[in-house]
Amino acid sequence: MTKAGLPPDKQADVQDHVDQCEACQVWLDKLFTASSHTTPAVRLDAEGTLPGVGPNHGPATGNLLPSIPGYVLEAEISRGGMGVVYRARQIALNRPVAVKMILSGRLAGVAEVLRFRAEAEAAAGLDHPNILPVYEVGEHRAGHFFSMRLVPGGSLAERTEKPWEPAAAAGLVATLARALHYAHQRGILHRDLKPANVLMDADGTPLVTDFGIAKRLGSEIGHTRTGDAIGTPSYMAPEQARGDKGLTTAVDVYGLGAILYELLTGRPPFKAASEYQTIREVIERDPDTPLAVNRRADPDLSAVAMKCLAKDPGTRYTSAAELAADLDRWLAGEPTHARPPGLVGRTLRWVRRNTGAAVVVVASGVGWGFATGLHISLKNGYQLLIPPTTGLLHPLRLMHAARQYSASWWCADVLSVGFPLAIGWIVRAVVRPRTFQAEWPTASAVGLLALLTFLLIAWPFATVFEIGWERSTMYLHPVRETSTNIQEIRREDIEYLSQFLSPAIRGPDGDRPFVEPNHFESTLAAVVGANAISPIESLSIRDRELRVLHRSALSTNRLHVSFWYGGLFLVVGLVWFLGTGLHGTWVVDTLTRSDRGPITRALCYLEAGPVTWVLVFCAIMVLDGRAIIPLSFTAILAGLVVAAGANIGLARGWRFKTRLKFYLGIPAVGLVVLAAGALFFALVLGPSEGFAFFFTVFK
Repeated sequence: MTKAGLPPDKQADVQDHVDQCEACQVWLDKLFTASSHTTPAVRLDAEGTLPGVGPNHGPATGNLLPSIPGYVLEAEISRGGMGVVYRARQIALNRPVAVKMILSGRLAGVAEVLRFRAEAEAAAGLDHPNILPVYEVGEHRAGHFFSMRLVPGGSLAERTEKPWEPAAAAGLVATLARALHYAHQRGILHRDLKPANVLMDADGTPLVTDFGIAKRLGSEIGHTRTGDAIGTPSYMAPEQARGDKGLTTAVDVYGLGAILYELLTGRPPFKAASEYQTIREVIERDPDTPLAVNRRADPDLSAVAMKCLAKDPGTRYTSAAELAADLDRWLAGEPTHARPPGLVGRTLRWVRRNTGAAVVVVASGVGWGFATGLHISLKNGYQLLIPPTTGLLHPLRLMHAARQYSASWWCADVLSVGFPLAIGWIVRAVVRPRTFQAEWPTASAVGLLALLTFLLIAWPFATVFEIGWERSTMYLHPVRETSTNIQEIRREDIEYLSQFLSPAIRGPDGDRPFVEPNHFESTLAAVVGANAISPIESLSIRDRELRVLHRSALSTNRLHVSFWYGGLFLVVGLVWFLGTGLHGTWVVDTLTRSDRGPITRALCYLEAGPVTWVLVFCAIMVLDGRAIIPLSFTAILAGLVVAAGANIGLARGWRFKTRLKFYLGIPAVGLVVLAAGALFFALVLGPSEGFAFFFTVFK
């Protein structure tokens, strides 16, 4: 035994005394004698140490380190669930080493001893520059131990707080992959690859360590039973988390992918609130892509990591050597073999794995679009006249039937308002995300499905808008809807259409306007004199062509208006459905991750969510000139500024008092600007004229 904190010469004196003192030997025998090697190890106390034993495996009163012949133990480096590692000095060779012992010492059960010796034997049989070498395996009064190389650089886990540079991450994982392939060739499966089990030498060389749960390939002797999940949940493969037997090298390929993932993102692929929840995510969910977590991650390396982390072992790299080769290709600037699936492939894979969620997404999008389209269709002013012979499932017959029941109007109103309020919560419940980047594809899918359904229902009504003559500037031709009879076409329309008559009909003086048909005498005389044809034939040709031109002008006007209003309909629908879906999802995600109380969350949701959508909708109506309430553009603009403040406050975590100051400050600033403007015009134009001019401009 040696005492911690003593200089080397004093430690040697203590070592000699303990070895030669009979009283000390009797005391040590009583301390480390096990009652039975077939019973499990004793339980640790709340401090993580053995009862009556100090944190360095010495007695609590003396805080002594274990005594191992040939070594001087200096301090504890680390401890895990099964073993503890000490920094020591090997006396014979006078070199620093690391000594690992079973955590429970001589009180260890048979299973612990077997696993400990299996780790020592597995590591001792591997001679590779990137696998931590084992120097000696032995057993002493203090328990089983083995010594190994002392690595001063700490573990890789201490260097993953931030994402690595892509080249450094690829190089390190490629080195580890070659080391693991060497172990696989010798029949050793690690099964617990993680940053904490990768030690970093002083020059940055990685060394794989801790073969505590390693097993030989093809052997069922691994100290585990079927159904036991052994390893670290955040880094274990799905088949390992399920406790499957017959594990292959694909388990270690998964672990290498998990290390690459953490180097690219700064976090493991899965990290839930509890180990049980983490294991469920490992089995049931696909991890977020590194690009979704870290936008600066390299896309090709992201694809390599995701290929390693595939749920199906058969779709991962066939060996660690293949992974290393792919990373070498990336380092050489060549294309990798890992190709991220396209949009269709990702969608189909997600649907196969999340069939229930896919049904909810489709139902939400279709329901939202149908309710909004039905609302628009019911509110339009068209009077429908349906023939009795029309089929029962004809869209216009269904629309006509829906108009007959007040419940249809009520349901359309409630659902068209309710879906925007609930869509963020629906998306979050379906995706169960860890970041907003994982939610926006689903929110976008819901919005696009709603837009498509909405257009299928409401598009016909959007393309046949009636434009009153007071808004005839929307028309290309200033002609009005009248009968196709030439006698009922307005004089102004005939004069306008005359310019489109063919030269043979218009005559050499083509600028002469064509008079109304009831003044035939002068018209016929001019025509006969100019063209030398019979009056009846001339009148017939002109009449026919004018009617054709009138119909063409009206059709052109309708198409022109349909293009404008159809395009506006599409843009407004895209902004409404896609924007509302994404914005609502972001608001819900931000509030859910905040530390606000339920009431505060509800108020913030109303401020940043529905208020914003209502104001945007009113702004669209005002700009279109069809506002259903007398709102001025200035009021809408002020409302949008307030909505923007609510969203900024939500993103920056403003409290209610801060948001209230912002809301009160907007009108104050507006009043100051208005007063300054009025004063400026009063000074320039005089009090009466200046104020009158200002209010006219403001109105």
